[in-house]
Amino acid sequence: MPAAQIMTNAPIEDKKAFLKNMSAAISEVTGKPEAYIMCSVQDNVDMIMSMATEKPCCFITFSCIGVISATKNRSMSEAFSSLMQKTCGVSPERCYINFVKVERENWGFNGSTF
Repeated sequence: MPAAQIMTNAPIEDKKAFLKNMSAAISEVTGKPEAYIMCSVQDNVDMIMSMATEKPCCFITFSCIGVISATKNRSMSEAFSSLMQKTCGVSPERCYINFVKVERENWGFNGSTF
């Protein structure tokens, strides 16, 4: 159910390890099993932030059924920003995260919906 789409202008040397770490972080902060988590990443994307500087930055779209809330969003923002800083040098102040709450009937899976 949780899905994270990550775009960054920073290079990511080991994308598979990065995605596994992101999946584990999502599972930890949401309580959702990793079996249902989907992550994708695009690195070396042409993007700028803050007055056209090309320092490392990222944009994450995080969609999920249920766990999107003011309290949870703060802890997820902290976890995702920390991972981006550790793995590709993106400072938390250069990371935008869009949290999208999806209703069960609007999320398709296995030929049906949740």
